Amino acid sequence: MTIACEAMDAIYAPNIKLSSHEMEAIVTKADVELRSHYGALPTYLRLTASTQTPMLPHVCLYHVQYHAHLILLHRPLMQGRNKNPFIYVSPLL
Repeated sequence: MTIACEAMDAIYAPNIKLSSHEMEAIVTKADVELRSHYGALPTYLRLTASTQTPMLPHVCLYHVQYHAHLILLHRPLMQGRNKNPFIYVSPLL
């Protein structure tokens, strides 16, 4: 998943100085690239709802990693007012 690496490096940099618009632009670009890559997967790498064919472990792992990348990519945008992406502040506080 090297598609998201550059975006993650920019978003999770220790001394981040990105505006919210810059962050959104980086996330949007990486999101579009990830989703188009995912949509272009060959059929043998896609998840199926069929219980007839067992899933291969590497295919399952690929999908877990894909969704983890999406979560990590969008996580800083969901943080709201918190500037540190590594610390979660509940909106209930």
